[in-house]
Amino acid sequence: MKNFPNLYAAIGLILFILVFYLFLPILDSFIYGVFIYYISRPLAAKINSIVIRKDVSSMLTLLFFVIPITAIFLYVLIVSSFEVSKIISDFSLDLRIFDEQSLFYILTKKDDLAFGALYPSFLVSIQNFLEWSIFIVTSLISIFLKIFISFLIAFYLLTYGEDIRKFVTKNVKVREVLSFLEFVDSSLYEIYFGSLLTIIATIIIAFLFLLIWNSICPQTLKIAHIEIISILLGFSTLIPGIGIKAVWIPLFLYLILISYLNHLIISNCFYLLLFLVGINVFVDFTPDLLIRPFVSGRNIPKGVLILTYMMASIVFGFLGLFLGPMILVSVMGFMREILPRLSKSCGARI
Repeated sequence: MKNFPNLYAAIGLILFILVFYLFLPILDSFIYGVFIYYISRPLAAKINSIVIRKDVSSMLTLLFFVIPITAIFLYVLIVSSFEVSKIISDFSLDLRIFDEQSLFYILTKKDDLAFGALYPSFLVSIQNFLEWSIFIVTSLISIFLKIFISFLIAFYLLTYGEDIRKFVTKNVKVREVLSFLEFVDSSLYEIYFGSLLTIIATIIIAFLFLLIWNSICPQTLKIAHIEIISILLGFSTLIPGIGIKAVWIPLFLYLILISYLNHLIISNCFYLLLFLVGINVFVDFTPDLLIRPFVSGRNIPKGVLILTYMMASIVFGFLGLFLGPMILVSVMGFMREILPRLSKSCGARI
């Protein structure tokens, strides 16, 4: 009978390992789902106060809040990639797979010798096209599958999250463990939801700034698709270290290049300086230093959080933007709540 607790602990550890192994292939989707849960939890609570059923409120939150944001983000990525490709093609050589005159000659004259010269290149082009098509289709299927799994996890967390909290509170009797879980939950909520508020504030401020800019700048310096650029500026606040500089610095260099190519670099110098100062002060400085500290990670030093974002992005890539805060708050929660008790226990034994 005395060995039963150890036996139960071993069984619990085995079950935990099995569950972790089960979720390992979709670990990234699970982390994205947790992020979606935290950013949508306040809205789901508001809707749940009107709609009695939690599953209905969770579904409404995902349908009218999370899915539109995800669709806008994917749309901006696609459009911006096309725009960047268009800009690059305007300032680069026009490389062609086929020589149009040779192809016209083959199709009209049907010269066997000419066709034989171009036939291998034609087959290679068809093969490359098929390979790219297969790659694009499989990539799209993988992306949409990950998005679906993330939404599914977020839905169940929004629906049964409170029940899970009550179950843990009822069955876990160790006060330090409950304090640890509460610290992790509240800190992740502050970081993730604070990041969302920072993104929204940056988008609004950037759109207003670019709208005013287009109304006062010369015709050659007007910026097209300001709504897309504003959204890119907002989401780029998630990039560790540099933030929105990853977007506005290339945009500023593009304005300089346009001025140079139109021989207006001297006359546009004042407007370029005005753009540089304005986007730094209003779009970069204001949300990052005046809004983010009040809504993101009050229990965690900002420098530590930024360093975590940078290191996690280096180690885990894009996933590190979401996994990094989880690791950080777990370590800080352990040091804050669990470590003191362990120190006391070890001191008592000594």
